[in-house]
Amino acid sequence: MAGRHEAYAGRKIVTYPSLCDFAEHFSLNVVGYVEPRPGFPESATHGRVIALMKRDGVKIIVVEPYFDLKTPNSVARQTGGQVVVLTPSVGR
Repeated sequence: MAGRHEAYAGRKIVTYPSLCDFAEHFSLNVVGYVEPRPGFPESATHGRVIALMKRDGVKIIVVEPYFDLKTPNSVARQTGGQVVVLTPSVGR
């Protein structure tokens, strides 16, 4: 039986480097980063990410709940994208 996540395999996303393993596990295609180096938001990078998202039709920005949503929300507004907050782990 195929997993539900296979429907999203190959989907292009923008995220933070901390979610690369998650993206790889679920076969998501990370095309850019909101913040390429942890703790160092770069406004010039945001312009490149916005241009890339518009050019490639990327509509999803994946973040973890402890990140400030100001920048991802701004990028999403400028690209017609959506911010998706994923919990990195769940309890049993």
